[in-house]
Amino acid sequence: MQSLASQNYNRSRFILCVLATFLVLSSLLLSAAELALADSVISTIEVGENPTDIGFNPINSSFYIVDTGLAITNGGISIIDAKNNKFFTDINIPGPSNVAFNPSNNNMYITNGSTVVVINAKDNQVIKTISMRVNATTPNIVLPNAIAYNPKNGDMYLPGNLLHGAGVRNSCARNVSITCVVSVIDSKSNTIVDNIPIGKQGEPGATSSGLIAYNPNNGNMYVGNYRDRSISVINSTNQVVTTIPLSGSPSAIAYNPKNGNMYVAGGASNVVSIIDSKSNKIIKYIPEVGIFPDAIAYNPKNGNMYVAGGASKSLFVIDSERNNLTSIPLGGGPDAIQNAIAYNPKNGNMYITLGFDNVVKIIDSKSNKVVQTLPVRQGAFKIALNPISNDIYVTNALNNTVSVIR
Repeated sequence: MQSLASQNYNRSRFILCVLATFLVLSSLLLSAAELALADSVISTIEVGENPTDIGFNPINSSFYIVDTGLAITNGGISIIDAKNNKFFTDINIPGPSNVAFNPSNNNMYITNGSTVVVINAKDNQVIKTISMRVNATTPNIVLPNAIAYNPKNGDMYLPGNLLHGAGVRNSCARNVSITCVVSVIDSKSNTIVDNIPIGKQGEPGATSSGLIAYNPNNGNMYVGNYRDRSISVINSTNQVVTTIPLSGSPSAIAYNPKNGNMYVAGGASNVVSIIDSKSNKIIKYIPEVGIFPDAIAYNPKNGNMYVAGGASKSLFVIDSERNNLTSIPLGGGPDAIQNAIAYNPKNGNMYITLGFDNVVKIIDSKSNKVVQTLPVRQGAFKIALNPISNDIYVTNALNNTVSVIR
């Protein structure tokens, strides 16, 4: 018969064994749960040559991919049916560069050199090609390098560089009265109704940065001027209400709905400038934000701004209340460059492309740490959300494909 001490010892050993088994099983179950929640590439879709920009049309649940090609005479638009993640068709549009959806008329707008092509969502037919000539009596042509929708007046805004006559290279100014402009396309008539001069007038070195963003807090459009290091603010009646000087050339811009302000990355200056929406003045400069920061996105789950740190191998987080800066190490190879960043409302995480590493880094919003490094294809470039399925789409510029992440 066992002694009382021996019985207590065996009982304690049994309890420890049960506890150890429970902990192991819990760890395995947790790992399985984490694995089940992990993202994966569910599809890789072949598209045209050198895919870069990407835009979603919720009317036909399709993605429109800008295939830039190898020369200005090449390229086109690839269309992906997002319901089954399959290539649907392509449209021959030489030299496309930017794409945007217009919810006023449900059409897609494609910039391609000196014209803008309008595509109907019903049958994906080109319904109009809009010439970017300033007026009928001059050879001056606007070469748009961005396009954005203004929900206050329903029009499309295109910042661009002015080409003065045949054979003159792309620049906003050549000792003339008009420098950079923002062209405005009326959504009803699909015609240019205004060309708004922006930046320093008559400045020979002026160029448009191709940055434009809408601020719903005051109904204004904010447009970047690259060489003269400024932001032009345009109201819904197409008047420049002010021009805001920056510490560096603007490289990215985004709106923060939590505090109503605009955040502008200053390119080579590595400074983020915060513009107050009421006064349209800079209320804070945040220095040492990476090495040439080139993308900004807002996270509504934690109210923070996320800034891609360019070649710094770090992602930067700015809180909306105090505008304090913290960094998230991303790692990567010697040539790892952050190209784009997007928010996923399904899990509250941020997704960022690292082009030469051919991966997407996934950042947890609670811990602000990298929780997954997901391989995609060569040249991971732009990134876009499907708001219907919450899938993430990545253009792989060097592989002629689009990766779908779920």
